[in-house]
Amino acid sequence: MLIWSPGQPSSDPNTSFAGQRPSSLIYGEQLTPWVLGALLAHFENKVMFQGFLWNINSFDQEGVQLGKRLTQQILTDHVDDEALKVLAEMLAVQTLHS
Repeated sequence: MLIWSPGQPSSDPNTSFAGQRPSSLIYGEQLTPWVLGALLAHFENKVMFQGFLWNINSFDQEGVQLGKRLTQQILTDHVDDEALKVLAEMLAVQTLHS
C-alpha cells in the first residue's frame, strides 16, 4: 500500500519536511518472528543502500523524531492533520484512550 506523508514546515531546515512523499505500508495476515525479521532486514538494507547511492544520511535522527511525534499524536488521539486522522482510521489504530 502506498500512502503520502503530510509533511511539517519549520524554520529549521533539519526539521522541515515538505510532505506529499510516498511511503510504503505493508499489511499482512500474521506476524511471526520469521516475517518480522525478514521485514526488518529488507527495509534496513533498502534504506542503507538508497542512502549510499544518493549520498544522504539514511538514518536521519530528525526524521525519526518526527515519526515519534506523529505516532504520539495518533496514540493520544490529538491529531491535527486531516490526512493523518484518515490514515489512523483506515488502519483502525487503537488509541491509548480506547
